[in-house]
Parts: sequence; structure tokens; C-alpha cells
Amino acid sequence: MQVAAASLTSIYWAALSAARLVATLVTPYVNHYRYIQLHLLGAFLSMAAFAQSSWTPQRGLSGEVVLFTFLYGFSLGPLFPGALLVAEEKLHPEPLNGRAAGFTVACAALGEMLLPLLTGLCFDVE
Repeated sequence: MQVAAASLTSIYWAALSAARLVATLVTPYVNHYRYIQLHLLGAFLSMAAFAQSSWTPQRGLSGEVVLFTFLYGFSLGPLFPGALLVAEEKLHPEPLNGRAAGFTVACAALGEMLLPLLTGLCFDVE
């Protein structure tokens, strides 16, 4: 079970890192609002699909669990940098200041606190 958890964690972080690398190549050419919306939708759909999978820790890792974990990490990867891009666009022609960056970081921290809680509640099986 610990090996499965460690593997899923590694897959998640690898996908998140890969998504940020891809985002550096893609974001100059796309609408940032749509890009963020697409990634939020991808995160929601991959987590919903993961919740519907019939995985249990005792069965070990299946291909669908690995796929949904990868898609979830890949979907979440560009959200924080994308949020900073959107904040900068909203403030244009003013440069991104400390207040806007601080607000974006605070919103990201709120998501970091709430998403694991909500994920745990989704998988709390008695």
C-alpha cells in the first residue's frame, strides 16, 4: 500500500512538472482565461473519473488509477502560473504589484488547504 501511495505521489508531481514545462511553450499562443478554464475542467473530470474507478489500495495500482492521477496533476500544473498571468492582464498597463501577487498567492493557499480536504471527503468510505 505504501508503494502504491508513493508511486501515485511521484506520478502526480511528475505530471504537474511536465504541465508547467508544456505551459511555458503554449501560453504565449493561447487565451489565458480559456487555458485556465480547460485545466480546471480537466482537473474536475479526472478527479471525478478517479472517484468512480473501482480502485482499492489492496488491489494495487491499475492503469486507470495511474492515468487519472497523471491527468489530475497535469491539469493542476499551470493553474498557479496562469493565475499570475491573468492577474497581470487584468492590471494592464500597470505592472503586477505586491497586492495583486499577494492576493493570487492567498487564493492559491486557500485552494491548497481546501482541495485535499474535499478529496479526502470524497474518498472517505466507511
